[in-house]
Amino acid sequence: MRYQSLPILLVLLLLGGCGFHLRGIPAMPAQMNKTYVQAANQTGELVRQLKRALRSAKIIVVAQPDEQSATLSLSESSGRRVLSVGADGVALEYEIYYTVTFRVFRDSEPFEITEQSITLTRDYVFDRLGVLAANEEEAALRQDMQRELARLVIDRIAAAAKSDAVSAVKDNAG
Repeated sequence: MRYQSLPILLVLLLLGGCGFHLRGIPAMPAQMNKTYVQAANQTGELVRQLKRALRSAKIIVVAQPDEQSATLSLSESSGRRVLSVGADGVALEYEIYYTVTFRVFRDSEPFEITEQSITLTRDYVFDRLGVLAANEEEAALRQDMQRELARLVIDRIAAAAKSDAVSAVKDNAG
């Protein structure tokens, strides 16, 4: 009994020793402690996921912008393209894409994360006999892409803020 838990303990020690740790929530810039999310579709899945991720990062998401808040401005677009066509001219495979363009700024102080775009693509096989299932698969893929895009936006903001902080320290030292 005593020796059965030894391999598990050994694996945990090795993982801890190599520097592995769960991703967790990235550190967001202090200028974003209060943030307004500006988007054309305030009730869309991407905005909902983004607001949830901001709240998880201990950011207060406000309903209206004010002097104390940063603004996360984003636009999104999506669509689908035919990837392959059968001998009868009917689409067999589609590629869906989802693009989000965002920037962060604050009017009351010189803080800005320049405009960036992220595009994700997924493809799926279209079955003419299972149109409803193919449509459900496309909807599930879009929802998954929106969740991933929200996470990527948060990661990009955290990375941009970290690189700005590093360059500010280098500027002050030199």
